[in-house]
Amino acid sequence: MTEQRTNITRRGLLATTAGAGTVAVFAACGVAQAPAAAPEADDAPKSEDMPAMEEATVSVNWVVNIHENAGAFEDLVLGPFAELHPNITVNWQSMAYRALMEKQVVELAAGSSPDILGPEPTRYPQYRDAGYIADLTPFVKRDAAAIADVVGIDWLQDPEGKSWTFPYGVLATIQIYNTALLDRFGINEPPKTWNPSDGGELLETAREITQRSSADQNPIWGFYSRNDSTTEVPTMLIQNGTNFVTDDYARFRLHEPEFIDVIQFLYDLEFRYRVKPTREDVAALNDTIPAEQRRDSPFVHQRAAVFHTWFNTESGWNVPGVEELPVKARRFPAHSVASENSDAVGSYTPVQYMWSGAKSPDATWELIKFISTDLEVQVGVTTLLNYGMPVVKSAWDDPRLAEQKARPPRELTPITEPIGEGNGFMTQIYPNYVDIRRVYLDHMNMAWSQELTVAEAMQSAGKIMQEMIDEYYADKG
Repeated sequence: MTEQRTNITRRGLLATTAGAGTVAVFAACGVAQAPAAAPEADDAPKSEDMPAMEEATVSVNWVVNIHENAGAFEDLVLGPFAELHPNITVNWQSMAYRALMEKQVVELAAGSSPDILGPEPTRYPQYRDAGYIADLTPFVKRDAAAIADVVGIDWLQDPEGKSWTFPYGVLATIQIYNTALLDRFGINEPPKTWNPSDGGELLETAREITQRSSADQNPIWGFYSRNDSTTEVPTMLIQNGTNFVTDDYARFRLHEPEFIDVIQFLYDLEFRYRVKPTREDVAALNDTIPAEQRRDSPFVHQRAAVFHTWFNTESGWNVPGVEELPVKARRFPAHSVASENSDAVGSYTPVQYMWSGAKSPDATWELIKFISTDLEVQVGVTTLLNYGMPVVKSAWDDPRLAEQKARPPRELTPITEPIGEGNGFMTQIYPNYVDIRRVYLDHMNMAWSQELTVAEAMQSAGKIMQEMIDEYYADKG
């Protein structure tokens, strides 16, 4: 952990070094929203335009993802912000994601939190209900022009339209594929479509690869995924005409045929079609490789050709020659039956919260806003495998983004295109999210271990989840 204050010169600041941590890739989870129009370049905030600030101190704990950008926060946030707001002192600490989240829960319960929290958006109902975080809606409305270039502001508004979080990075569900393996099997393009009826191009391609390599000493699976409930699965649900819960967060939909069909399709890829490694297959592979190299091992060790995941998953890859893996990315496959949502893509944004006990809310907001709107911060801090793509649209075409992408996949448009088109959406975050989601995951495990059929598991999970959300609203009156 390192700590740095901003009341030093920028020259001196640039000479400092940061503490670094490693972190598991963020998982997480509203409604597709078209991003707001970008402001004119001349609207960028300047120090002379800033409201006069009294002396204030703002504290923040910041996630540092991997060593490639250990010094980015000091270099691009602390110094420039001090020049813009010389009366605001920033006390900060950097740490790994899991350590931060554990520390954050303890501090909030003790009433000793830093002023800026983050980055897990799924916790906002919990934090809101406990009174831990401040309502940012007045700030968001006041500074609408200054933040017009930021995407994702609407994604995490509650049903009343209030903003309890503010985004600073954006990710999206994508398809990654191994170009060497596709070339080996004479496949010109990765699959562009899927559907739960006949599998679409996804199943066709996966079958071709799996069958043709089945006799090899190290056979190749045509497809791999984690069945992730906050990225891949919501994308497939939306495209198939359903979702976990209704838009008002009142009724769970796991009993719907469209929902069950998606989960059944994922199940069948493993157990019926055998084109995807089972948990036992992955465990057997992991037994042959060092523990630190096991993240996404079927794909990273080139034993699976196509991988459905999210941008930023590569920050967890730790294998020799990772920079040279023959990997590319493309937009998540569309549903083969054309519909309003057939090309929707699940997205995600790490967020900033303002602690409800912050002594200087205006100063705290200025730092939150600066982190999410300054071009240099967005290009230099929210990239380099740390937080995904910039949340500021004007940064997406900055050539420095591609230059800094040290690991494959290096394609950025699979993330920016659906979000820019308004087809990106955040997975629904409902009250009691963590506890209720656990019921779904537990029932997924029952289906995958053949204790229940997929239909039985989803119907049972949906019933329990409905009882939990009903109880929540009853308690709230």
